[in-house]
Amino acid sequence: MPTLLAAAGAKGSPDHPFDGKDMWGAIAEGKPSPHEDLLINAEIFRGAVRKGQWKLVKTALLPGKTELFDLSKDIGEKNNVAEQFPDVVRDLEARLVQYAREAKTSEWLKAQPGFFGRRARPRSTPTSTSTTAGCRRRSRCCRRRRRG
Repeated sequence: MPTLLAAAGAKGSPDHPFDGKDMWGAIAEGKPSPHEDLLINAEIFRGAVRKGQWKLVKTALLPGKTELFDLSKDIGEKNNVAEQFPDVVRDLEARLVQYAREAKTSEWLKAQPGFFGRRARPRSTPTSTSTTAGCRRRSRCCRRRRRG
């Protein structure tokens, strides 16, 4: 939103702050990005974040994996250097987890009970602690399994 406002020559209201940053200078004038890092994706089972030359890709689906790429030397992301740079991995993992904690469920998704059941919220959220945390144990699949 801050970028769109800047492009339109408008300003937001200080009593309703936005969580983004104005990227207009980077887009239109080639200035450096105002972001220290770049969230590529933060979902329950996977995520990616970039900071400077480093890009971390996490996958929690079994078998889970952590990949770290030095984009200054490996733009094609072919060489996973996570084992050689554990401090970079820890830093970027912490950033990715923080982004996931700050994420809010889409208002549109919350309003879709047909997708998510009677409670009208996703079965898994960024605060879930396991892959089965969202299972309500009353769902059809669980009832079928219990019956045998």
